[in-house]
Amino acid sequence: MKTKLRKDIIFLSLLMLATLASSAFKLQDENINSAKTLVNLPPWPSHYQGKKLQRTPLSKREKYFLGNFPGKMARFTDGTRQIIMRRIIKPSRLLHPAVDCFRGLGYQISNIRISRDKNLRLWRTFYATNKKMRLKVSEQIIDKNNKVFTDTSSWYWNAMLNKTQGPWLAITVAKRQN
Repeated sequence: MKTKLRKDIIFLSLLMLATLASSAFKLQDENINSAKTLVNLPPWPSHYQGKKLQRTPLSKREKYFLGNFPGKMARFTDGTRQIIMRRIIKPSRLLHPAVDCFRGLGYQISNIRISRDKNLRLWRTFYATNKKMRLKVSEQIIDKNNKVFTDTSSWYWNAMLNKTQGPWLAITVAKRQN
């Protein structure tokens, strides 16, 4: 009886090791494919909405956030606005609404709505206010076929269900208000 039990335990242990090894190889393949995709992403634009962009350094918090983020992020200014662009290579809950970031930084949020720009593209827009300033913030996510999402949850589930194709570009624009 003890010999049979020992053989069963050894068999189950070997089965678990084989399963873990298989999972590790799959994760390694996914990491290699993700790294290749990151290298092949298009360069950041030099202009946005007709204005020349100047790249600015990411904050410590943004660099920390990038640690597990499945993509790349860059910060720009066009002289009047701060623009954060994120390229995402796979669906991820690490892409979350800008409103959550601003709330987390202590801003009061108001007037959340869907709006259209002068080219009739949809944006999620809100105002973020703290003791020092009031910002108008707009955000959208664009897939490789130019389909626009204004809600990260909607984007995420569409991406998970293969109803949208990446890589995706998430754009957050913040402009100081008087």
